[in-house]
Amino acid sequence: MAIHLYSWRELPRQTIFDGNLSRTALRTDGAIVTFNWFEPRMPRPVPHSHPFDQLVLVVAGSLNLEIAGEVVEMPPGSAARIPSGAAHTAWPAGDLRVLNIDVFGTVREDYLFLTHHQKEVFAGAGAPAGAVSEGLSIWSAPGSGDRQD
Repeated sequence: MAIHLYSWRELPRQTIFDGNLSRTALRTDGAIVTFNWFEPRMPRPVPHSHPFDQLVLVVAGSLNLEIAGEVVEMPPGSAARIPSGAAHTAWPAGDLRVLNIDVFGTVREDYLFLTHHQKEVFAGAGAPAGAVSEGLSIWSAPGSGDRQD
């Protein structure tokens, strides 16, 4: 069995919402975890829903989480569950950058591109369980030392 060690601060990121949100992800055979950095100026995005539940964890900053029209402010160290099918959105509360981690109990096909850095572990979306490479692998992105997380 190979051990693959990653630093989420050094993984390649996608930037969306006019530069106000950057994200990356890690996956397993049956789950995906996203790491999301919200800039304080980010406005409230339009709510969306999906056919699976989601755990929302706040590591740094405070996040407004809206589920089915109800808004709660999540401080660092807090967690919430978004039920399957519930309309939801999130945006920063206050003037600090937010780091939030989302956990999905399924491998989201629409997020697989965020896990491209794990290609040594997964041959693609249909990789069989246990499809790992030999040895220890530590991944670092070139030029990532200038990130402020």
